[in-house]
Amino acid sequence: MPMSADTGGANEHLDAAAGVDGIEAFYAQCAANGATIIKPLTVTPWGTKDFSVEDPDGYIISFGGRPTAD
Repeated sequence: MPMSADTGGANEHLDAAAGVDGIEAFYAQCAANGATIIKPLTVTPWGTKDFSVEDPDGYIISFGGRPTAD
């Protein structure tokens, strides 16, 4: 069973996090490849975007990055 850090929500945990360039394209690629997305791509209060997936072993991984300029 994965060891996890509490992220503040009820029964939520985070096992790993990574910064990603091109977060929107990476999110689209994960979704297209069938990743189990447990938190969709969301703008954070500090202006980045992030999303979380669950891997086949139950680990929760969050990816975040700066949004692409329009």
